[in-house]
Amino acid sequence: MALQTISGSRRKVSMVVIGIDDFSNKIVQDNSLQVWIPHHTPPIWKTAGYYVFLNAPTEIVTVRLYSPIFHSVEIQADLRVQTKEPLILSVRLYPNETYPFPKGITLVEGKAPAGSLVQVLGGNYPSVKLVEDYKKDKDDRKIRLFQPEGLCLDEKCFEIFSKDGTDTEQFFIKQQIEEEMFGYLLKAPLQKDYPKGLTAIRPVAQTYANATGQYLVPVYCKEGQEICCQCIYEKNTTKKSSIVIGKRVLIDFEQ
Repeated sequence: MALQTISGSRRKVSMVVIGIDDFSNKIVQDNSLQVWIPHHTPPIWKTAGYYVFLNAPTEIVTVRLYSPIFHSVEIQADLRVQTKEPLILSVRLYPNETYPFPKGITLVEGKAPAGSLVQVLGGNYPSVKLVEDYKKDKDDRKIRLFQPEGLCLDEKCFEIFSKDGTDTEQFFIKQQIEEEMFGYLLKAPLQKDYPKGLTAIRPVAQTYANATGQYLVPVYCKEGQEICCQCIYEKNTTKKSSIVIGKRVLIDFEQ
């Protein structure tokens, strides 16, 4: 999105905020999502799901996002560096209990230390795979992935692993490289080489435990499929459970 003035005035686009539903992996286009910077002019809402801030202060600002079906988010954005293009801030939104989950979805829930990150590994949506070998010395932060649904993968977490189980690590996608088919930019390079034919990738569903320690993570899984649920806090804890489709799976990390 090019830096521009609005209607010929001196109003300049400082930042564009995009909310992404972490369950559907689609941009939230419902204007019930509220986005604001305290004590600053509200953004212009675009029907494509963009929240455009004009003439925002050139400082570190607090961006707040609220929706009745997602957990509220507060994130810092650094607007001190002026560039030709506005800052694009993509934010993952995690569903709460009021989210309209479709039938057949398994809900993993329980208690964990307040503020801790809870991840569920073993789901199968969204489905992605390598288009070509990843070589860390050559590719660095670029990776080529195929995903047939045309979803938004910005800020999404995945686990990549060799099919023989010898290598595994997590990675985050920063954004899609628009000028390259199947091209994505990683937040950080992978630690190893991953040959296309010997590698698998699975999504990581995650959320944060709220102030009372409650958490809820929706996952797409097959009947009887085993998942791994881990709590990342001062002392990482991992627990496993088998899935019953459409039911709730209780995993407590405070027991």
